[in-house]
Amino acid sequence: MATLRRVFDTSCALGASFRRYYRVDLTLVDVAELLPELGAPCHAPGFQRIGQEAVWRSDRAACGDGRLPGLCDHWRESSPGLAGALSTAACFTRVDAPAHGGSRCTDLLHLDPQTPLRFSAAGSAAQSAVDAAAKLVRSVHVGARLDVLGLTKGVLHYRIEPSRGGCALDTHTVFGRALRRRTPTLTVCNASPRPVLNESP
Repeated sequence: MATLRRVFDTSCALGASFRRYYRVDLTLVDVAELLPELGAPCHAPGFQRIGQEAVWRSDRAACGDGRLPGLCDHWRESSPGLAGALSTAACFTRVDAPAHGGSRCTDLLHLDPQTPLRFSAAGSAAQSAVDAAAKLVRSVHVGARLDVLGLTKGVLHYRIEPSRGGCALDTHTVFGRALRRRTPTLTVCNASPRPVLNESP
């Protein structure tokens, strides 16, 4: 983990140094054109714009590095570090990666940090498990709102807005346990908004 952090920090420092030296702040289009020229196997096919939203996607089949989690993770950390430093506006998201169970390497460059295009759809088996778990949540917590955002790097992201009163059981616990019973290998991430805690110094 520390090594990957250094990869990210080094790439970020490189991009920031470039931006300061040339006194430029690259646009999203600039970054989308530049990354494929730098030799990363992830972006060899280039980036393509998706629809009308300011989102560019790079998508390719698994390369040789995808069979080696260390190398795949290296590119995963270096690309966002460099992209985020070259442009103060661009966001980089790795949607899928072979080293994390994906069949393809898919990256996004986008302006909106919360764009739903950051996520890919769950497969049919996972979706059936999600539907069943969601049904249980709503039956136990009448009025609870559950939004399944989708998969990023094989991790299912979701948000829950619990109902007010009426049940002592935690909605995240109910959803997580119901999902694990049906798909034990699926990892979930709670993307629900959380309050900022004031900590005394």
